[in-house]
Order: sequence, then C-alpha cells, then structure tokens
Amino acid sequence: MTPLVDSLGLLVGSVVVLTMAYLVGRLIGGVRMPWLGPALAVAAIVSGPFCLAAAFDRFGVTERAVVVRRSESIRRTWNGGFERHFSLDLKYPGRRSDESFPVRVDQAHFDQVVFGDPVTVVALPIRRSFARLAAMSSREWLRVGMPWGVLIVIGTFGAFAAGLALYGGSGPIGSVRKVASLGLFLAGGWTCYRDNLPYDGSSTPPAPTLAGEATVRSIHRVTHVGSTTRSRGWALAAPYQLVELEFIPWGFRGTVVAVDAIDDGSIPYLAPPQSLAITYAAADPRTARLRAGTRRFVADNQSVFRTYSVLALVAVGGIIMLGWLSGRNRR
Repeated sequence: MTPLVDSLGLLVGSVVVLTMAYLVGRLIGGVRMPWLGPALAVAAIVSGPFCLAAAFDRFGVTERAVVVRRSESIRRTWNGGFERHFSLDLKYPGRRSDESFPVRVDQAHFDQVVFGDPVTVVALPIRRSFARLAAMSSREWLRVGMPWGVLIVIGTFGAFAAGLALYGGSGPIGSVRKVASLGLFLAGGWTCYRDNLPYDGSSTPPAPTLAGEATVRSIHRVTHVGSTTRSRGWALAAPYQLVELEFIPWGFRGTVVAVDAIDDGSIPYLAPPQSLAITYAAADPRTARLRAGTRRFVADNQSVFRTYSVLALVAVGGIIMLGWLSGRNRR
C-alpha cells in the first residue's frame, strides 16, 4: 500500500479503536461499573500523541522545509512563575507564500536554527502540516509535545469523578482497586505540588558571567498567586515583575528570551522596548539578570506562600477523607 492509503487507514482505525474501547468497556463494566466504557475511551484519546508518534515512525515521509519564524513564548503559571515554549513556523518551498505551519521543538533544536535556515521534517502524507523535525526523535517530540502534568491531573481526578468505586470491594480485587486509586492520587498530587511550588525568583547566572544589553520585550506584573490572571487568587504582600529580555548572546546565531523577576517599581519607568544592562552566563544565557533592580519580594511573600501551602494540604486531606468515607459506605 502507498503511504497515503496507510495514513487513511490509520485515521479510520483510530476512530474504530476509540469506538471499540468504549463498547468493550461498557460490556465489561455492566451495571456495577458503568464508568468503565467512558474511562477506556478517555484513555484511548490520551494515547493519541503516542499513536501520532508511532505514525511518524511508521508512515512518515521526509520533506524539506524553511524556517520562516522562530517563537519563544513565555506564559505565567499559577504559582506566580512562568513556563516557556519553543516552536518554529515552517514553510515548504514552492508552495503558497502564506502556507506555513508550526512545529514544537525543544530548546536545543530551537537554538540551532535562525530565520531562513533549511530543515528536514518527517510529515504524515495525509496532512503535511502534521510534522516534527527529523533531527528530533519521537521520544524527544513527545517530551515537548505532550502536557504530561495536565494529563496526569486529568487522569487522576477523572478516575475519582468516574467513580470512587475504585475504593470499594474486599479481598484481592478490592486491594488492587485501592492500590490503583492510591497510585493515581499520588501521581496527581505530586504533579500539582511540583507545578504549584511558590516561585522563588530568578536563577542566578552561573559563573563565569558576561556583561551585555537586552531589550525589554514584555512585562508581567504579578500581584496574586493561585491564578493565571492578574487580579484573582491570593494577594501578595510584595508584588513583583517578570521581565522578558530579548538579546543575542555571545556565540549564538539567533535571539533568546530571558526572564528576570524584580521587585515592583525597583526600576522606574520600565517599559518595552527599553535597552538595559544585563549579566548572563554564556553557557545558559536565559538566566540573564538585570543589573538594576532589587529582589526582596521572595522573603516578603513567605507568609502568603505558607497560607497557600496549608490550603493545598487541606484540599488534599479532604479528598482522601472523601475517598475513605466512600469506601467505608460501600462495605
């Protein structure tokens, strides 16, 4: 069969597998476990990125493309910190000028290319915009393409919402259910804990450091934690600013974006596109720091972070108690 027929078969097969997973789950679950069918269907959907990675390896074709845009985006997180994402907008030569498509990449591959560079991609014949860099393995692509933390949390609390029946039963089957539920809960709890640790400020550039200048690209004023918006959650005693700094480090071909956290108002009239003095490490330029500005907000906000942690522990304890009471009522 041709690669196109293979890809069409994969698409149709995915729908068939999803339907079969739902029907088999309903048949096995019956009246006692009616949630098993939807749970298996959700599991099939979550496995989609793995199936796509396998499709790249099995059905992918090699194409030549050109980098038309590099994007390093910064997003605020619940704990008042930030996360960054890297992507490249690519275009296949010889096609319409407005036909470009994004490809997620990791930091190492992002720093290796600049605008206009030719790259090799592995694409699906059924839709050439479904592609990954040929230089990245499927494992590397999954690492940057899948929201692992979100999937674990959704899977965990989805299992609880689908039925606290996992805590029910006695004997060996009941023990297996309890162990499975505990494992899911711990995985989701650890993910929430890791992703919501109080932000403790910018990293210090490792020695030896270099001096330079950077352009202020954007400023995120953080006044609350526990929310990605500016005015919800728990108010901070000492607001601070996450400052995006764009510059070309020594030895790099393209720009990088560093983020420094400073006390609110410690640099008067700070706004894009000012050019300011920075200190950075050649080995890790994204840890650049503004030479002006202070960073006392971490110590000033400790009481708020302690309250934030206590409330999180209370929520976790409440879920554990709910599961225990549900299991006790089912005996």
